[in-house]
Amino acid sequence: MLVTSNDRLAELVGRLGAEVMVVEPLNAEHGRELLASICGPARLDAEPAETAELVALCEGLPIALRTAATRLVERRSLRVGKLVADVKARGIESASGLFSVVYQDLSEANAQLYRRLSMLPVVDFGERLAEEATGVHGSLDRLVAVNLLVEQNNGRFRFHSLVLRHAHEQALAGESATDREGVVLRSIQYYLHRAALADQKILGPDRLRFTPAPEPLDDPWDGVDPYVWLDAERTNVLATVRAAHDSGWHDEAWQLAESLTALYLSKRYRADWIESSEVGARAANEVGNRRAEARLRSFMSRALLDLGQVDRARRQLDESLPLAQESGDVRLLASVWELIGRFRDATGDPAGAIAAYEQALTEFAKDDDSRGIAFVTMFVGLAQLAQKRYDEAETTLRQAIELCRKHDARMTARARTGLGIVHMRQNRLDEAHVELTAALKVLVDGGHLNYVAHTQEALADLASRRGDDAERRTQLTAALEIQEQFGGPEAERLRAKLGK
Repeated sequence: MLVTSNDRLAELVGRLGAEVMVVEPLNAEHGRELLASICGPARLDAEPAETAELVALCEGLPIALRTAATRLVERRSLRVGKLVADVKARGIESASGLFSVVYQDLSEANAQLYRRLSMLPVVDFGERLAEEATGVHGSLDRLVAVNLLVEQNNGRFRFHSLVLRHAHEQALAGESATDREGVVLRSIQYYLHRAALADQKILGPDRLRFTPAPEPLDDPWDGVDPYVWLDAERTNVLATVRAAHDSGWHDEAWQLAESLTALYLSKRYRADWIESSEVGARAANEVGNRRAEARLRSFMSRALLDLGQVDRARRQLDESLPLAQESGDVRLLASVWELIGRFRDATGDPAGAIAAYEQALTEFAKDDDSRGIAFVTMFVGLAQLAQKRYDEAETTLRQAIELCRKHDARMTARARTGLGIVHMRQNRLDEAHVELTAALKVLVDGGHLNYVAHTQEALADLASRRGDDAERRTQLTAALEIQEQFGGPEAERLRAKLGK
């Protein structure tokens, strides 16, 4: 894997043993070659001293050299020496001076677009966000043409880091604080609206959530599935969580964090989940929203447990329970008890887990929450499985399957995975295969990768019982490939299991 950055990324070296390869700026010869490849050698040959000075002004940086060459191509009568003089006239004998020359040549609308785009709190962006957040009808294509923006293969746009620094400087000088703040806020609102709609679509309207129901939008996800959109935009949505919190828009911060959990349930971007939830919980605390804080903290325990951070997970649950109790919200309290049960289950206390699940069922029943009852019934069955109470687990999981069918295909499939494991432990291997393969198809079709991996591991165990080592390795390899996307101890555990 290759990771590029302007920083040293010391954390990758320290934690993961990455090797640092420093890419130096281009030397004078290679810088001239890059210029010549774009604007042709003839003009450079006519002014060798000025060309050498231009390469030096660009500091060997490819982005600056390409920008200079593009300017020479666009203005056929422009001499290299005149371009050098224009850069020096800005009083900045560096790549930044070159960007200033190009910037000064933009139309008023494109210059304003350039400035305001630099305020977007995201990694990359599409045309729709650019227009809605900046409020400017400039030309992204023009900014790309003069190398002030990069258009990616997916049709989205981003700044080179050096150009972004220049654009940000122009925004500080040319945009009022109110206008700069407006760009950031509109970006946050853009993502909040769409992420909240995606959450509603992915997990349904009955899910416990505290984010207000958003107004419908025409084509909110640009023609793609909301789950696919949320996955593709996850880095930008997380960036807006940070920006909202840092700007003091705390309600927007926790609502964005809550909406992101619709993705993290099935695709375990664990580090992102923890960061988003921590920032969101702090934001909820800032505005005194104890329900949202309890929800985010308790849910975060799942990601922490996945990473083996048991003490941190326990602390989040310990903080969440009194907040939920004080809130008077029975569904929230039931949810926290459910997550306490899952913590106990994951840490080797299935009896304690069942006690917590029973408390959750009691609270869900008070609110007549059939969805919550269905899901917790499944967790009870899995805890019984952990206790090797196979007959009871089979009965409970069959009940859970019927209850979950009314609410959620993903949870129905998870219950079928559990039932398949019960059958396998009972040595009813054909029945186990039926349940596990049926569950796997639903989970694969839904893109629920975390649960796909769990089911593939169960199929590997089934293959092992049947003496089919090739199938065992196939299923374990597929599960490992999924877990390696998200990191954490699960990948290491599967790798060790595959090696046996």
